[in-house]
Amino acid sequence: MMKILFLLLLVSTSISTYASHITGGELMYTYIGPGSNPGTDRYRITLRLFRDCFSTGPLLQGEQVRVGIYNTQSNALIHTLQLPLSSDVSTLALNTNNFPCLVGSPKVCYQIAYYSNVIDLERNAGGYTLVQTACCRIGGITNIANSNNAGATYTTRIPGTVLIGQQINNSPQFQLRDTALVCSSKSFRLPFTATDVDGDSLSYAFVDAYGNVTANNQPLPPTLVLSSVAYQGQYNGQNPLGPEVSINPSNGLITGRAPATGRYVVAVSVIEWRNGRVINEHRKDFILSVQHCDFVSAELPDYRVICDDFTVSFENGSYSSLVTSYSWTFGDPTTTSDVSNNPVPSYTYSDTGIYRVKLVVQGGNGCADSAEADVAVYPGFDVKFGAIPHCSNNLSRFYDSTSAAYGSVNSWKWNFGDPAVLTDTSSVRDPSYRYTAVGSYPVTLVATSTKGCVDSSTRNIVINDKPYLHLPFKDTVVCGFDTLQLFAQGTGEFSWAPNNFISNANSANPHVYPPSSAIYIVTLNDNNCIGRDTVRITKLNSITMTTGRDTLICTTDTLDLRAVSAANYYTWAPASSVRSSTSANTSSLPLNNNTMFTVTGTLGRCTASASLQVQVAPYPVANAGADVSICPDSKVQLQGAVQGDGFSWTPNYALLHGTTLNPMVAPSQTTPYVLTARYNSGCPKPVSDTVIVSVHPNPVAFAGHDTAIVEGQPLQLFASGGITYQWSPATYLSDPFVSSPLVKMPSELDTLKYMLKVTDENGCSDYDDITISKFRTGATIIVPTGFTPNGDGKNDVLRPVLAGIKQLDFFRIYNRWGQLLFETREHGKGWNGTINGKEQNPGTYVFVIQAQDYLGRPVQQKGTIVLIR
Repeated sequence: MMKILFLLLLVSTSISTYASHITGGELMYTYIGPGSNPGTDRYRITLRLFRDCFSTGPLLQGEQVRVGIYNTQSNALIHTLQLPLSSDVSTLALNTNNFPCLVGSPKVCYQIAYYSNVIDLERNAGGYTLVQTACCRIGGITNIANSNNAGATYTTRIPGTVLIGQQINNSPQFQLRDTALVCSSKSFRLPFTATDVDGDSLSYAFVDAYGNVTANNQPLPPTLVLSSVAYQGQYNGQNPLGPEVSINPSNGLITGRAPATGRYVVAVSVIEWRNGRVINEHRKDFILSVQHCDFVSAELPDYRVICDDFTVSFENGSYSSLVTSYSWTFGDPTTTSDVSNNPVPSYTYSDTGIYRVKLVVQGGNGCADSAEADVAVYPGFDVKFGAIPHCSNNLSRFYDSTSAAYGSVNSWKWNFGDPAVLTDTSSVRDPSYRYTAVGSYPVTLVATSTKGCVDSSTRNIVINDKPYLHLPFKDTVVCGFDTLQLFAQGTGEFSWAPNNFISNANSANPHVYPPSSAIYIVTLNDNNCIGRDTVRITKLNSITMTTGRDTLICTTDTLDLRAVSAANYYTWAPASSVRSSTSANTSSLPLNNNTMFTVTGTLGRCTASASLQVQVAPYPVANAGADVSICPDSKVQLQGAVQGDGFSWTPNYALLHGTTLNPMVAPSQTTPYVLTARYNSGCPKPVSDTVIVSVHPNPVAFAGHDTAIVEGQPLQLFASGGITYQWSPATYLSDPFVSSPLVKMPSELDTLKYMLKVTDENGCSDYDDITISKFRTGATIIVPTGFTPNGDGKNDVLRPVLAGIKQLDFFRIYNRWGQLLFETREHGKGWNGTINGKEQNPGTYVFVIQAQDYLGRPVQQKGTIVLIR
């Protein structure tokens, strides 16, 4: 099996002016023992620094390292400590020979050096923040803006006596891993685990990377202010590699699909937990280099626990276009069909248990890889919790209601979402927490089971400045000497005042019977958290009822019915004609007949009624007639009909006699005409109908271009534009009702003009004419000797006159250098004296023309013409 390594470039901020050679670092401390003075502790402060082997910048041996030590409570600078080089420089490099199927040439090499010094620090309450800062980051970073000027800061903290008492602490240290290969768009796993010699629990998270706190080689600021770098695009501190990459909070494993090629700033925070409390945050800021490469590999998570279903989905954790086949074995001992060749299969196990899954992938050139992993199937794990929120500065209680169908719940981690403190956590099952300010807090519970299940649940808890107190009603009425029950909702001790005409005044729901209008005040005391509210009671000896005026509606319409009264119970009649017969405000069902509605209201012993007469009238009827079509410049009479007292036509466009039901219309374009009918008495709603008058476009008649023939030549006409044709006069035509009749002009005529009428399928017509001239010679071509293309509309185009010609083969114009300026094969076309829109100079030009006479014999002619401007 191919052993997959990861390519990791750890790039941090430099401490010299040649920042681009530094590719990572980590600031750490180790407790040595008591200091030389009472009440002090001695620590070794160490910076682990990485350098790019391929950089032309200074060597690690020449770095000047200094660390600022700040009081955590006041952020004031206490010491500035120089760290000399304390070890030989070592080298780590990626050996690409271990990747026979690797596509691409990634190069990774970095040198490692340690800088260290010892300092005695006075033991204090808040502890210390250690800071090493540098001016610049390496250029060309993908996920932050202006990386050359962003700067960087490494930090870690020494906790004070408030958090650890008289105990001591050593900072976590991230493990030094081999080089790691991360290829663009491929799945990767980057172990980013830290160790802690004190045995404290560790949790991991992506966080914002810090920019520099001071310029390079400048004194450290007297007061520490840490600020984040400016992320860009889809990236931020919690998603430094995009949405498809995450870090495991329990073990620091970074996994997911790598983003596009480039360099990415990543900051990882490791939190130290001791006795269920956070005591320290340790950070590492590095740059991940994602390269353009690919390889055949199989990757599965080392161990998976499935806690929601018996069906498990699988996929290769390494994405590669080089993989050509997949072979899965799901490790189910009860069957031999637990196999699949699907790239992303699913398998349903018949029982709980731990199963060994194997994947084998094949690629080209004999490349192959395999991976195995355990899958634990224990569904039925559901993390839930409840809360009893209290007022601010009082204890709010939380209780776990997580259930596990297999195994048992064995750990709880609560985060109470209080941004004001770091200690808003607990690991007991049913904790309590005291919020000091009102607001909404996101509370999260992470629970685990003995089967390895891990899940979380989050809900917002609202903390008020007084207890929750709710009154279903605050303003009500009571009739005569009726008794009224009041209602209050909340947790604690209730008391009502005044203590007159009331029973059970210390309960949530007392009865009152005041002789007149009164106000009762309720007080809720929940562990000295006090809330108050009032109920106003109006005493009535009788009630009234109104429903509005009688009205008229149209047939099948509905009507909103509203009763106005102090009653609290209502009854409408007839009940079959309303949607709700017991509501103060309801609506009628569709009505067809006149109806009398009656509503009765009661308030205790008080009763009142009112009635409403509803008349129903039919809708008017409008019929604008069938849609019609006309030709341009035509008119048509509309055929409308109505049932009603009045009507109108719209629009008034091209409308004659619009006050009648049968107006005449003559629109020039397709127009919808609307006929609206109405009743002046009865149903007031108008009803409309539309007739569309479509105007068809006229056909375009074409009788042909004017032409010339020679003595004795018959002429075939060619017309177009319609489906029927009529020529006039009909004399000398073979058929005056076809599109292409034959003309035989008698010898005594020199010219003849025909008028053509064409009609289309809609009955619309158009006209055109053609003039035929006769030459008493043989077939000939006449080309004018000159033309004046000056735009005056006279002699602007040079056209040949074709007499006795059946077909024009070409008409060409050349300049004196033999350049072709114009050519046409279409009768009636000519030259306008330009070429490509540019006017040609005055002068002499050559023409060549070739055609066929009406007997098919060739006719050729050439000569010169004069262009005059």
